[in-house]
Amino acid sequence: MGLSRVETKILDAQGNTVGSVELNESHFKVDPKPHVLHEVVRAQVNNYMKKTASSLTRAQVRGGGRKPFRQKGTGRARAGTRTSPLWSGGGVIFGPKPRVVKTKPPRSLRRQAFRMAWSDRFSSDAVIVVRDFGLKEIKTKALLATLVGLGGVGRVLIALPEMDGVIEKSARNLRFHPGKTYAGGIKSVLVKCIDQITVYDILLADRLFLTEESLKLLQARMKGV
Repeated sequence: MGLSRVETKILDAQGNTVGSVELNESHFKVDPKPHVLHEVVRAQVNNYMKKTASSLTRAQVRGGGRKPFRQKGTGRARAGTRTSPLWSGGGVIFGPKPRVVKTKPPRSLRRQAFRMAWSDRFSSDAVIVVRDFGLKEIKTKALLATLVGLGGVGRVLIALPEMDGVIEKSARNLRFHPGKTYAGGIKSVLVKCIDQITVYDILLADRLFLTEESLKLLQARMKGV
């Protein structure tokens, strides 16, 4: 008995259908489980964050060498140093320090989430497969026009088989800024290699553009996931 297949169209830079490709249903038509996606995305976001907050302990606060006032007769509580955490400007008790926190869900869970994320994007028609973007020179306006013509909107993710300097440099100024929108309702354009895309990248994007070669690499990667 053969495997079930899902068909997706391949477009050219003008938006015309120039072919189609069949996808394995067991890879690209998996029912999403919100708790699985949440756990994997939370781990990835947590690993992106840099824990650089740093506070001073009482031993690191400058000063405190001289006793603030005499031990008895002042009516005040005894004090031996101004660096005490009880004093304003003193050290911090159990304060934050730079640290590395790595969260790594089980491999089976990460693989499951990867398939679910792509299945969700394909089922909602958020993935657009193009044969070629047709961009010959570094030009942001031309890249935007192509993406809008192909149905790009919101946060756009372009997945390439390998980095293309023309596309990468054309998109370098199309970063996300709250409240800012570029042509055609596009809010940002991110360019990444297909083998570097994470579940977080997939779910964050409103439109994902794959080249024909990128889709082949993704299918090969799915076999090992």
